[in-house]
Amino acid sequence: MKINISDLIFKKCDKISIETKVDIENIRRGCELIQLMKPVSVNGNLYRVEESILFSGTLDVAIQTECCRCLDEVITNKSISFDEIIKAENEEETQDIIVDVENECFSLEDFVERLLILKLPMRFLCDHDCKGLCAQCGTNLNNSECSCDKGNIDIRLVKLKELLKQD
Repeated sequence: MKINISDLIFKKCDKISIETKVDIENIRRGCELIQLMKPVSVNGNLYRVEESILFSGTLDVAIQTECCRCLDEVITNKSISFDEIIKAENEEETQDIIVDVENECFSLEDFVERLLILKLPMRFLCDHDCKGLCAQCGTNLNNSECSCDKGNIDIRLVKLKELLKQD
């Protein structure tokens, strides 16, 4: 969906309201795949602020990904607030712009995708107390205990272990 901001650029109005849904299926952030369960709800306003166009609002998104500790599926809903510069006439401000404007229009899908990549948490957890996977056998420690020897210690830390035994 293209959003036309020519009225703001040419000072015909001071604000444009946006209330729509953007259908994006997946977002790839590095090697992580984030699936969007339903269209992203976008509610906000575009403002003319001095010589720039500011987009302020919220994104409501339902996400499916995997826990970074145990690799179980995580489904979560997030509401993300944003205040982003869409178009700046000063060259100094262009490094903060996350969307390209062509012919007084910008792609709302590109804007939402880039904003989600920037604003979503770096890691998702199934639970704050997630125990993760056993480093030796790969057992999910949230579901069961493993029988791996927990006494293995790095050779470089043997002297520290001896100090603990002395107490």
